[in-house]
Amino acid sequence: MITIGLSGAQVTHLDRLLTAAAAQASGDDRYELHYCRSQLARQMPAVEVLVLAGVLSELTERPEPDAAVREDCLRWSNELVLLLGTASAASPR
Repeated sequence: MITIGLSGAQVTHLDRLLTAAAAQASGDDRYELHYCRSQLARQMPAVEVLVLAGVLSELTERPEPDAAVREDCLRWSNELVLLLGTASAASPR
């Protein structure tokens, strides 16, 4: 199983972003954000990082989060995708 390592600072920032986004989200989006927040860790399975990247990407298309939160979601979604690509390329086949 591929795991993705995040620094403590990255986990802290993502935790704050997910909290801020959840405060502005509604219904199912809020549930997904709380779920992703509960899964945050320094070492995460690649599938959980993929879910997080997808949830953050989807939030950029929603009207609820303010522009700053949407921009941060897009940046983190892209960064997580890069981490997934790097980890996938480095894993033995």
